[in-house]
Amino acid sequence: MLIVRETCCKASSPDRVCYRICSPPQSPQQVLGLLQRDLLAADCLTTIFWAAMSSFRHDTVLRPFPPLFLQGAEHKDIEKLRAVFHKLPPLDRVAEAPHAVDPTTLRLLHWILSSGQGRFTLQYRPPATFHDIIGQAQSSTHSVVKPQCTFELEYVPELESRFHTAAAPYGTLLAYHGSQVENFHSITHNGLLNSFNKTSAFGEGTYLSTDLGVCLNWSPLGSLWPRSMLPHSASCVAVCEVIKHPSIIPSPSWLRRYWFVVGVALYLVFLVLLGVVNSRAFRQLYSKYAPEWPWR
Repeated sequence: MLIVRETCCKASSPDRVCYRICSPPQSPQQVLGLLQRDLLAADCLTTIFWAAMSSFRHDTVLRPFPPLFLQGAEHKDIEKLRAVFHKLPPLDRVAEAPHAVDPTTLRLLHWILSSGQGRFTLQYRPPATFHDIIGQAQSSTHSVVKPQCTFELEYVPELESRFHTAAAPYGTLLAYHGSQVENFHSITHNGLLNSFNKTSAFGEGTYLSTDLGVCLNWSPLGSLWPRSMLPHSASCVAVCEVIKHPSIIPSPSWLRRYWFVVGVALYLVFLVLLGVVNSRAFRQLYSKYAPEWPWR
């Protein structure tokens, strides 16, 4: 399981970021430096990129898209991108011999690891971090399986300051957001976007919960990059710091947790009533006590 802290801040100028990420690395030493900073975090970024790239929804979830594989303003050469990425060896081998990696593949890896620079850095956190998160979220999740890997998304001081300034009048809370693995490349770079929401059981908006068990229902087990140092499959949940703004509409906790059970129960009650109304015994009783029954 991957847990990421998300404060929903965005870069103020996407064009400026695009200009920066188009710059190729000067040497394999730049990639080596990014790997040596935090090898597991680099592996995580590469893995969620692979999940988005491999998805049949790549046109939606692979945002940002590597500019090296853009042909014109619109066309994305996804097949060439996949072919180049397929040449990428495990990152521990890249760290041992970056000069042995195909130059185009090395440029792609550099973009994957540096596309968030200027906005955030991803860092691996020890298992004890999960217990701190549980305490801050103030939720009962003792029965939930503990995560195998925990990562923290740290924003640059400017964005952190903007977030905390906006949060000062209201305060914040920690809540969970479950999603498919392939969505986390976009979530990491762009935050939680309402336009990507496909399921709206309680209306439009981005759904979060203080109960981790609820969010795991929306976080199915997905395949990870086969050459990753992470597990071969995982479900991913984001831990989000949320401003307690009055516009946030909480739904009843029991309904959020058991909405599926309630829906099935209501459907079964409907089927039972339908069967009773159409039964011969019910018709005979109703005919006896209500001769004017129109169904006769």
